[in-house]
Amino acid sequence: MMKKFKINIYQAAHIGFWSSLAEYLIYFSAFAMFCNNSSVAGLSVSYKGIEELSYTDVNLYADCNRHCNCSTKTWDPVCGENGITYVSSCLAGCGTSNGTGKHIVLTNCSCISAPGSLLGNGSALPGQCNRGKTCDTMLHYFLILSLICCLIYSFGAMPGYMVLIRSLKPEEKSFGVGLHSLTERLFAGIPSPIYFGAMIDTACLKWGTKTCGGIGACRMYDTDRYRLLYLGLPSAIRGVS
Repeated sequence: MMKKFKINIYQAAHIGFWSSLAEYLIYFSAFAMFCNNSSVAGLSVSYKGIEELSYTDVNLYADCNRHCNCSTKTWDPVCGENGITYVSSCLAGCGTSNGTGKHIVLTNCSCISAPGSLLGNGSALPGQCNRGKTCDTMLHYFLILSLICCLIYSFGAMPGYMVLIRSLKPEEKSFGVGLHSLTERLFAGIPSPIYFGAMIDTACLKWGTKTCGGIGACRMYDTDRYRLLYLGLPSAIRGVS
């Protein structure tokens, strides 16, 4: 394309800059694509259903399950009939169960109130509660937006690379391209997983536990904080660059 339209180095620089800027501005629309946190008792909502975030395991205990001697390290979520997920059947205060396997129903749960009742005698099913179709729809929108941004950015990638090549003397091109690749890996490819991982870890609401007792993988993230970090950190770095 550059040969066909006889694009010189200055025009190539303009194409690279404006396509990158256009993609950068469109990228900000991703901040409007969000999905609410799952309603998990003691983590994202209180046991009364009031929204409140908790980054400690202390709030997993409530008056309704304090007598059960439950472990907060267990992650075996159940979905209450009130639409709230509980970290485990023990923390939901469930005393009995009916059925086996996938068809098991946990009953007499002291932390779950049946519809129309103030007493904790509700039931629950294994697994987390469904958050509805909104999150799936937002994911599709985000994937489409990511594809559009990649296409726009790719329009300026080759012109930008050609600016690098044409700015170097013939005898310095190999050294210049090698130095460019080294700089990218040294300042982007190597450190980015470290600081990205450290920042994303701060959005974890519930950590898993390994069999040896160490900290495992994150079981649940604060999706709002995760979204701001996942999108905001690259935006800030690209804005400075």
